[in-house]
Amino acid sequence: MDRELTVRDASPRLLFLLPTFVEPILIIPLWIWAAEGDTSTSEPSSDRLTVANLLGKFLFNPRRHPDFAWNGVGRFVFFFGLTFNSTYMTFFIAQHQKVDVTAIGGLVAGLGGIGVVATGPGALCSGMLSDRLRRRRVFVLFGGAVFALGAVLMVSTSGLVLLFVGSALTNLGLGVFAAVDQAIMLDVLPSREEAGRYLGIMNYAQQIPHALAPLAAGGLLAIGAGSGTQNYDLLYMAGGALTLAGGVIIMTKVKKGR
Repeated sequence: MDRELTVRDASPRLLFLLPTFVEPILIIPLWIWAAEGDTSTSEPSSDRLTVANLLGKFLFNPRRHPDFAWNGVGRFVFFFGLTFNSTYMTFFIAQHQKVDVTAIGGLVAGLGGIGVVATGPGALCSGMLSDRLRRRRVFVLFGGAVFALGAVLMVSTSGLVLLFVGSALTNLGLGVFAAVDQAIMLDVLPSREEAGRYLGIMNYAQQIPHALAPLAAGGLLAIGAGSGTQNYDLLYMAGGALTLAGGVIIMTKVKKGR
């Protein structure tokens, strides 16, 4: 019995430990062989590092830099919706397929594989097309719309074919949005000399939703929920609507990113 429990417990442990060992294997060669030119644009700052100065680096004036601010808002809204869908995908699928959560590991793995296939080419191709056409914002809107369409497909069917198609579309939309919005973010930086600072600020627009979205999800899941069920359909539809809204915000409010 003890041996059986140990084997069963090993799988989730491996799931969490594997990235710890894989990441150094991938990063160390990059650190050793990647050539880095002189990226400095000015002399190091002589300002004394204080708590007040450090906290001030997290702030900027959105009135002076509206494109940067609106891109952050759109990015925040998009990733808020994305987190709704990605965090609860396993439970959503289990309820739609009417099976226990523990019985859909293979299906979730298959959807994850489809996601990798869709996200990578979506990001690469959209980035290349964006550069060739010299257009940014329309691709971001397209990415949000494709993600929303995928979410609608996943909600509207219990069949596996459309489930996989919908999942592929959400990941394709993610790849398109993430790649081209990254380019917009570089276009609208308030200061090249403080690029690291502003990229760090923009990163919060992507990371904060991961913490806040699950808190908001509880209320949506409870709306119209039946005995022993949660309203994952509403949550997924809300996630799709938010990703589309994120694309619309960037398309209509950011002026510099073409």
